[in-house]
Amino acid sequence: MVIATHEDYQAALVRVAELAGALEDTPEDAELAALSEAVLAWEESHPEA
Repeated sequence: MVIATHEDYQAALVRVAELAGALEDTPEDAELAALSEAVLAWEESHPEA
């Protein structure tokens, strides 16, 4: 997953919050991991975020 815009970044943050506490080894857990990685990548390349 790649976050391309600031709007995507904001939406990803909302979704990460929704998925917080997902049970391990579920589709939601996998989505949370992918989104978290994408958010971190965005934040590293956009320090003003």
